[in-house]
Amino acid sequence: MNVQESPSSDNHSTNDPQKVGAHDITTRPLSELERHAKETLASALPPDHWEQLRDLAVGRMQRGSDTTEVRIRWGHLALSTILKGQQEHAEKDPKVTVAEAAWIRAYMIQAFGPSDTDPTRQPSELCNEVLLHIGMSRADVARTADTWTTAPRETILQLRRIKNMLSPLLQIEDLLHRDEKVDQEIHQWLALVPRLP
Repeated sequence: MNVQESPSSDNHSTNDPQKVGAHDITTRPLSELERHAKETLASALPPDHWEQLRDLAVGRMQRGSDTTEVRIRWGHLALSTILKGQQEHAEKDPKVTVAEAAWIRAYMIQAFGPSDTDPTRQPSELCNEVLLHIGMSRADVARTADTWTTAPRETILQLRRIKNMLSPLLQIEDLLHRDEKVDQEIHQWLALVPRLP
């Protein structure tokens, strides 16, 4: 039997999503947490609240006792909390956010299959998002990868963030080969991952 939401969570329900605090997110129904993430301004709560909600959502997304539909909803909730964190930290390198989201999206594609109707589960969309944020040509990355041990700290950090964005795609690489919508350049990028710090 699949457990969609904890029955006890309904006892703690509130109509005000802003009242969902970090101490009680684990007891709230999924529908309430979805509403909370949608209606609450990122700045209304501390960043660690969105991180805790993301961690909860990622864990529930991977929980095999729930139905696929419910697990996908948890995945979408996790992605929305990542965006909340990015809104709160405008100074944060977008590569970090893209990498965090890429891990979740790659998991969703692998676990639940690609979807023509859900952009978060479209391999080509995920690849395009990663390629858009790399910020360097493949030739420059390859050249820098050969000498990264002597590169400045900022260059090493940039290469590491590129690796973090690309690495989730390795989980679904076989699927990428079969998807005609995927830019085949992505495979040349993925071949660089083992060379990056």
